[in-house]
Amino acid sequence: MRLTTALPFVLLALLAGCAPTAPSEAPDSESITESTVVPTATETPTPTANPAPVVATCENLLEPAHLAQLQASGIGVNPSPEYTQKVTGYDSQFSHFIPYGGVMCPVSNGYSVAWLYGYSPIAPDLQAVEVSRLESSGWLPNEHDGGTLYSDPAVGEGIVFLYYFRDGHWWCADTMDHLTEVVANSPAT
Repeated sequence: MRLTTALPFVLLALLAGCAPTAPSEAPDSESITESTVVPTATETPTPTANPAPVVATCENLLEPAHLAQLQASGIGVNPSPEYTQKVTGYDSQFSHFIPYGGVMCPVSNGYSVAWLYGYSPIAPDLQAVEVSRLESSGWLPNEHDGGTLYSDPAVGEGIVFLYYFRDGHWWCADTMDHLTEVVANSPAT
C-alpha cells in the first residue's frame, strides 16, 4: 500500500521537472567578450577576366561544316595579299571592309574567285557614304530583320549581290543563305 500512496508524489515530482522555467536574463553587452562573438565567413567574390572580344575571320564567319566542305573541295576562303591589293586598287565597295576593321573573304579555288563575303563594323558617316554609293549604282534597299538589305537588281557578273547594314555593322555575300550564315556568325550577333 505504501507504493500506491507514494506514486502520486513521484508523478508530481517528475512533472515538475518538465515545467517551463523562467527565462534567464540576457547578459549585458559589456559582458560579451570578443571570444564569444563568432564572426561569420563572407565569401570573397572571384574576379572574372573580361573575355577577349571575338575577332571576325574568314573561317569563323562560316559554319564549321560549311567551311570543312569548302576545304575538302580544295576551295580556300582567305584573301591573298595580291588579291586584296588588286581589289583595293579598283576601289570596289567590298574592299572597304578591311580598312573599316573587318574582313573580305574571297571563296576561291586558287585560280578564280567564285563568290565573296565580308563583315566589318561601320561608323554612321561611313555607312552614309557606302549607302550613297550603292544607291547611285542602282542597288535597291529593303527593310530586313531590323536593318537595311541592298540587292543588285542586275545580278550581273559580280561576286557580291547583297549588302546588309544593321546597328553599326555591315555584311556582304552572294546569296541570302550565305549572308544569313555570315551575319549569324559575326561578332555583331
